[in-house]
Amino acid sequence: MFKHTRRVLGVIGLWGWLWTVALAEPAVQVPYRASFFHAQERAAAKDWATQFLVRIADGSSLKSFDAQGGRAALLSGAAGLLDLARLGLGVDPAGKTLSAAYWVKDANTFKGVALPTGLDGKLELGGRLSVQDVALLLRQYVKYGFFVQVHAPVVTLKLDNISQVNKGAESVSGVNISNMINALPSILAEYGYAKVTTFKKTSISDVAALLGWQGYAKIGSEYIADIAGSFHVGFLLPVAGRADQNHPYAVSLGNQGHYGVTARGAVELGVFDWVALGASAGISTFFKKHDTLRVRTHEDQSGWLRLGMGRVKVDVGSMWDVGAYARVSLLVRGLTGFLGYSFARQESTSLASYDNDLTVMLTKSVVDTTTTPYSMKREVQTSALAADIDTVINADGRLAAWEMHMVHMGIRYCMSGPKSSLRPLVQLEYAYPFDGKNSFKLPLFAGTVGLMLQLMF
Repeated sequence: MFKHTRRVLGVIGLWGWLWTVALAEPAVQVPYRASFFHAQERAAAKDWATQFLVRIADGSSLKSFDAQGGRAALLSGAAGLLDLARLGLGVDPAGKTLSAAYWVKDANTFKGVALPTGLDGKLELGGRLSVQDVALLLRQYVKYGFFVQVHAPVVTLKLDNISQVNKGAESVSGVNISNMINALPSILAEYGYAKVTTFKKTSISDVAALLGWQGYAKIGSEYIADIAGSFHVGFLLPVAGRADQNHPYAVSLGNQGHYGVTARGAVELGVFDWVALGASAGISTFFKKHDTLRVRTHEDQSGWLRLGMGRVKVDVGSMWDVGAYARVSLLVRGLTGFLGYSFARQESTSLASYDNDLTVMLTKSVVDTTTTPYSMKREVQTSALAADIDTVINADGRLAAWEMHMVHMGIRYCMSGPKSSLRPLVQLEYAYPFDGKNSFKLPLFAGTVGLMLQLMF
């Protein structure tokens, strides 16, 4: 009885102490930065042992990947160039003095004339995104290799150095584009946006609560020394919430406020006593929810910003990743170096409108009464039909699937053997996204301090 009481008190006390340190390895991927290195711990799980890792990561970038995998300015990758001429089409400019000077409700024109083509009226939006991530991974083993785990990162995102580069003619439809750029913050304010030029937010990102199992076996053959593997499943809690819809440059710190379910498996094989080969794979799915979001209101709108807003049902695409690595023992006992590759992808997000006040503009087939006999023609019209609205709002590059290819490298030093009751470790790593689509090209430097405490009651 006394032995079990000490065990419970010891575990509770350790958990309480750890939560005061900080809130390492993420449960899911994110499109705004490279992923951390995923590796399997090649050791037997000890009953009632406690493991925690504190990771500090930092990175920044001016670049993103576009839909074809090319490099683009930070805010022009997935979203494309900002089309000023079409920005206000499909919304009502009544009572909005600046907007009414450029657009008329239900008219497919800019400043009363035909819409420009090519690059005229289009802006390249740039900026710098900086990320700091301080996180804790806490794993408590119980019996037979089973464990519970919590991952709760504290993330700071800062988006500044906003720039606008006119990619077309200086004068479009009689509008001086430089003057319109200067007026853009005031135009956005007419639709509820804050007049700001930077974004900064610090918050606990999505928290993962997991249940898993870890196994280990010695092989002892000529080429294979041992093998270890683990698997976990759990829930994702959207503590960070979604991006502020009234901040023009807001970025979500998590998965836009959606609850989710996640699973991950990993395996590592010891080869020749000094080389280890490993692999991991993970998947996360998210629950649908209703929300009020900035959406497209014209079929040809592009860019980071939207003036329209409507109530929609949001179905966030599933997210998955795979990776493989090699770890090599170096000259000092307990010191290893690793090199790995990973690929992450999130499928496209889809929206379903249920807003009676939302309308969109799109090309439809209509009867041409000017011909004899009557014929059909194609023209842009305003529509409040749910099917038309869904067609327009979903054809948005900001909702498209994103992916990222990354290389991981680093060193790790474990200061004691697997049978020690106290096993501290230090790890330094660098993750570089060398290719991708619709995502930010943001590499990360990270340092991890860890401890495995095996309490012997």
